[in-house]
Amino acid sequence: MTGIGNHFRRLTLMASAGLVIVVNVFAQSEGIRNWAAPLYWQPSAREAAVTGRAAEERLGTQGMAPEATASVSTAPLVFVAVTPCRMMDTRGYDSTFASGTVYGPPGLASGETRTVPVAGVTAGYCSLPAAAQAVSVNVTLWPAPGTQVQWITLWPAGITKPAASTINDYQGTMYNSANGITIYGINNAAIVPLGTGGAFNIYVTNATNLFIDVNGYYLAPSALALGAGTAAAPSLTFSNDTNSGLYSSAAGTVEVTSSGSNILTVNSSGISVNGVINNNTCTLGWCISTPTAKAVTSIANWTALLGQSEGTGTTIGVEGDVSSTTGIGGKFTNGAATGDALAAWVNGTEIMSADQNGVHAGPGMTGTPFAYGAFDSSANKLAGSGNISCLLESTWYGCELFSGGTQIAYDPTKYVVVVTELATTYDAYPRVASVFLDNMYTPNRIGLYFYGISGTSSVTVTDGVTTDFSIAVYKP
Repeated sequence: MTGIGNHFRRLTLMASAGLVIVVNVFAQSEGIRNWAAPLYWQPSAREAAVTGRAAEERLGTQGMAPEATASVSTAPLVFVAVTPCRMMDTRGYDSTFASGTVYGPPGLASGETRTVPVAGVTAGYCSLPAAAQAVSVNVTLWPAPGTQVQWITLWPAGITKPAASTINDYQGTMYNSANGITIYGINNAAIVPLGTGGAFNIYVTNATNLFIDVNGYYLAPSALALGAGTAAAPSLTFSNDTNSGLYSSAAGTVEVTSSGSNILTVNSSGISVNGVINNNTCTLGWCISTPTAKAVTSIANWTALLGQSEGTGTTIGVEGDVSSTTGIGGKFTNGAATGDALAAWVNGTEIMSADQNGVHAGPGMTGTPFAYGAFDSSANKLAGSGNISCLLESTWYGCELFSGGTQIAYDPTKYVVVVTELATTYDAYPRVASVFLDNMYTPNRIGLYFYGISGTSSVTVTDGVTTDFSIAVYKP
């Protein structure tokens, strides 16, 4: 136990013989008054061993042997103040302290040790939680007239009585003096660790009554309990925003609220953001990762999921089930394997892609083409997108496609090519274009071959004709 300090006053009396007698009078009024208690208190290793084990037993957690002090945490305990209350009174003045209980009459006999449970019980006018590991008390001795009490000590139940006193009075100021002056009420404040059963022991050398007042208790910082709170009134808030913070809607659940609305829930099922995402489902659709579809396991997974490429398998960024409720279906990828920066798919068909050249849509050749251009007969580009160029070979044109500045292969199964002759004036004998896979080079190109048609009563076909033309490439 830790004594805080005796409360006393000096009384000066004039004796009949003209002598001045100075007596230290330790006084305690009947009204309960407060006294100083430190905000933090650090137990010794021996005290921590018994109080920590006792608290664990009361709270139903694993404890340790009472004297096993080698690995005991002696971190400071936190003071929780209460309205000063009387916990024990053996004088019989107040029926609240029932006779025959450890908190009431009779007084302590000479050499008696009394064990007083404190944590998790209601005693007198005090009620302390089971998590309390020490208590701040003010102890007042009230001996019978003519009785001397040499000393009293308080210590945690479950360990040997220490060689220390909480109050001592070897000079006997509490008994009737030779001058007929009766002195009552020597007291001292102390911090007493709570041992086995959340109790402390009291030992007195001589018979005496006593009363004990409490103004607070000490517990481990981790044992501080917040109220459950609500989204509108969270139990842990900020000084500038009292309706944003933490609260608990149910056991095993911690929630974050902002401006009175829940935004995040953590429980045994995982993390939920506005009720949308947790580790069992993704309400907005399946969230895909390598190598096959699976649900999001943590918010951090979104970074990796959105970075996946589509390729030819199921390794894609985000995929949603077709739903008449949400209107979401298909998948969204970065399409690196097909040369797209971003691509959207519905029912296994790519319907839109986007890269540095713009947004391209399909199927049915609707929307903006993937690449397009207008060329003269020598294959000089007159206009068009920057991702296509054409060369005039001996009897045909070879057109190259690009993505991100790199030439990509033409695949007839992935692209639709529309070619039209450009005639500046009326031409009665138009040219007809033939599109083929020009695989004479790597990567493959779009091959264009034009046929010339002439004659009036009969048709004459001429191969390998050069002409101005336009080309549009779509990705269905």
